[in-house]
Amino acid sequence: MDREKENKLFKCKSLTEFLTMFFGYGINEQLSIFDESMTIKAGTSLYRARKDDGKTNFYDPKQWTVPPAEYVKQGRLNEKNKPVLYVASDEYLCGREIGLKDGDKYYLARYKCEKDFSVGTLFCRHSVINTILHRIVMAMKTENLTENEKIILQKYHIGEYEISIQEILNDYLSVFYIDRLIKNLYDVTNKIGRLILHNNENGIRYSSVFEPIELSGGNTILTFDGEEHGNYALTEQGIKNIRVESIEKRIHKQEHDLSLMIEVFAQERMKK
Repeated sequence: MDREKENKLFKCKSLTEFLTMFFGYGINEQLSIFDESMTIKAGTSLYRARKDDGKTNFYDPKQWTVPPAEYVKQGRLNEKNKPVLYVASDEYLCGREIGLKDGDKYYLARYKCEKDFSVGTLFCRHSVINTILHRIVMAMKTENLTENEKIILQKYHIGEYEISIQEILNDYLSVFYIDRLIKNLYDVTNKIGRLILHNNENGIRYSSVFEPIELSGGNTILTFDGEEHGNYALTEQGIKNIRVESIEKRIHKQEHDLSLMIEVFAQERMKK
């Protein structure tokens, strides 16, 4: 995408205007935002958690592949009846990703990558527009927050006011309120996902919604837990490169809470 079009997007006064303009550009211009990829190397471990439902045999490896299309609901990066496998490079966030409560029983599968393969990515080194779209994909729904996190956000009135595109870009906390600014969030994130998969059919790499610090668009990428860490939405083509290595039953202990981090960044916002 040329610089003039990027500047027009960056000057949009609202997220609705930004998205209308971006998706109004030609398909080649949209695809140019997602022209990077990354390689998942052979030997890499990936993780997925599933809550115990009391009836499924989760020790069966078949339970850890993509589900039949007829059972697939719309997700962050998949349309209804379009299955993908959501996995993560780190196991410690898996419980929050599926909404586990303290004391819930769940199963954790560990996959091993059998060979190098590439995926499309939302971690981009050269596009500020990509960074904003990544924030949209990361956007956290309010019901998935802990009570402490909700209290802190309310305390500082996070997300209660209209905000510009530049402010969204500069605000690490924007992932906590973007969903209030977009009608049908997953319809938008599905559109973004389709563009990435157009360039790479294996899957998509993105930052966890529960690791909200992500900064790209410059010469380097900064993430909360390091550049090599991320979440993945793998297609049926992508999962041909991985296999289930172990399955373990666990009891969830709620230790991951973003309240302190939200408090720190909220205070920094107040100083500006």
